[in-house]
Amino acid sequence: MKKALIVLLAISSLMACQKDPKPEPPPEKPNIIGYWEGTFKDGDGPNGYFGFLYRADSTVRIYIDDDASKDSSAALGKIETTFSLVEDWKKIKTTYTYFSIQLSTLGTLNATATAQEGTWGNGTNTSGRGTFSVTKK
Repeated sequence: MKKALIVLLAISSLMACQKDPKPEPPPEKPNIIGYWEGTFKDGDGPNGYFGFLYRADSTVRIYIDDDASKDSSAALGKIETTFSLVEDWKKIKTTYTYFSIQLSTLGTLNATATAQEGTWGNGTNTSGRGTFSVTKK
């Protein structure tokens, strides 16, 4: 009886010492480096051209033109700024100045980090002015 009690206590103490579940690994940082292009919409206006050249040093050149048929070589605006990956690297945020107006974007990456849909706004607001859609080339 004494041995049975010892065995029972040993089993119950082993069961009480279960391993903690493994923590989930942090999400992998997506590779967004390269050229992305697409369109933006300013409120109800026509689509314009939008391009982003993301670099490994967290800088980005943004190409903007009111004419969606243009490309990066003909774009009216070429702006140098920085970007940051936010919300567990699922979104890309930029703030830049275009013709003395400060604007900001926030784009949500798709699961394969090859497209982003987002919004843009005045100042540091990332919404309120319009939307954009770009894909990685």
